[in-house]
Amino acid sequence: GEAAVAEGELKDLVNVTLPASVDTTSSLMNWALVHLARNPGAQEQLHAEVAGALGGGPLTAETVTAGRHEWLPYLNGCLRESHRLTPSIPITTTKVLDAPTELHGRTLPPGSVVGLDMMSAQMDPAVVEAPLEFRPERWLPEAVAARAGTPAEVIDHRLLAGPFSAGQRMCPGSRVARLEVRAFLAQFVQDWRFRLAEGTPERIAYKAGTTIMPDPMPKFVLEARR
Repeated sequence: GEAAVAEGELKDLVNVTLPASVDTTSSLMNWALVHLARNPGAQEQLHAEVAGALGGGPLTAETVTAGRHEWLPYLNGCLRESHRLTPSIPITTTKVLDAPTELHGRTLPPGSVVGLDMMSAQMDPAVVEAPLEFRPERWLPEAVAARAGTPAEVIDHRLLAGPFSAGQRMCPGSRVARLEVRAFLAQFVQDWRFRLAEGTPERIAYKAGTTIMPDPMPKFVLEARR
């Protein structure tokens, strides 16, 4: 039969899984709100998309799960662009080399720790135009198709697409987390117009823990849309 999980192992799994899942989702939501508050044009475009899809009504399970990138593509673009600029986990997968390995012309000895840097490639002006600007339209289907076959297509690699990794190392709760974030932002933007409070510094301070989080989270000024 299958080996049982020891109580100590179960505690270790819970201690890692719960903070990681909550912190990653919170970080993604918080940074998305900051970027949308700072970019009212993008916020209004997102509101128009959401209002057109929902008609002012509440979210339902059917609307949220209606499709993947086909449903509310600009919302997906906002989340993807927020992740590009401020990834929840800048370095995700790490591996300790067990043999000499050549990377970009350098031979790394066994025992070297190699990490997947989520941020550098996505901030490289050689492949991303105006990398410091928040442009959700970079991720619309036509933009992705236009850079296919060019050096810029590296930013569309699955391992860079979100904080939940991909393949066998993908977070087991990634599907639920994505739906949660999309549902929250869609409903929030439909109901509220928001901006950062007066006096918010240009550079948002952050802390590095399990994830990268705004610290303190800036204050927002909200205006009901209806």
